[in-house]
Amino acid sequence: MRFAVGFSFAILIIWVIISCISLPLNQWFVRRKDGPKIEASDSQDTLSRDMMREGGSKAEKEFA
Repeated sequence: MRFAVGFSFAILIIWVIISCISLPLNQWFVRRKDGPKIEASDSQDTLSRDMMREGGSKAEKEFA
């Protein structure tokens, strides 16, 4: 009986260790794979912010 309880705790501890290692590895892999897409959207956000600082887009200036 004691051996079975100790074995169950060992399985749980191993499961937690595997989860703590595999989750960051999976996140790193997905972010590495999607890296250029994220950088492209960041540049679009920068463009939008620059346009807002200048007072809007060309279309907004033409209608004003």
